[in-house]
Amino acid sequence: MKLSIVIYFLFIYSLVVNAEEQTKQNPIQEKPKDTITWKPSTTLQVYPQENDSILYLNGEKIDKTPMRIEGIKPGTYRMRIENLWTEAFEKDIEVKEGEMNEIKPTLTYRPIYKDYKKSKTMYNVLKIGTISSFSLSAVAFGASYYLKEKAYDDMVDSRFLLSQEAIDTALKSANDLVAYSNASKAASLGFLAVGSITGGFTIYEYFRVKKIKAEAKLSFVILEKAIYLTYNSY
Repeated sequence: MKLSIVIYFLFIYSLVVNAEEQTKQNPIQEKPKDTITWKPSTTLQVYPQENDSILYLNGEKIDKTPMRIEGIKPGTYRMRIENLWTEAFEKDIEVKEGEMNEIKPTLTYRPIYKDYKKSKTMYNVLKIGTISSFSLSAVAFGASYYLKEKAYDDMVDSRFLLSQEAIDTALKSANDLVAYSNASKAASLGFLAVGSITGGFTIYEYFRVKKIKAEAKLSFVILEKAIYLTYNSY
């Protein structure tokens, strides 16, 4: 009995020793941690000072600016920017891989743009002047009407006064109100006249702005056609 117990413990001991030796010979390798590598995107941003410019790359129409193109292929591009108010801008650009490529070209305004801005500014000034003049005319006319009614009420109420002195004072106050009413009415007519004059000039400048813009569009279209024919004639 004792011999069998000793043999059993020796057997268990031999198993443990063999397991330790195998572990030393073949150590457990830890699984490497997962690593994430981010690949930076190649981006092109085009920001000219005039928005709604048309962007072309290698002769292909892209869209209106400001423009941001994600994942664009790196390389050299022929960039062209066209706008209603500016001269065409053309330049070779290099798009570098994995970078934020920002292009901020300075466009040259066409001479017609100065006339457009000047006329539009004048139109806005005249419009504000017209609205202000008509508004002041309405206020002055309202004040004139109020003062006239007040003077009439004072004249009617003066007959109920007991003393002649009080009657004279009330009548003098009523006459002053009539004078103020007439002055307000004259101011109202003056503001109305100014508003009418500036209103006429406002309408003139409005159609002048439309005319200049139409001329700019026409010349822009003609310019586009000329460029297209020039490029496609070779």
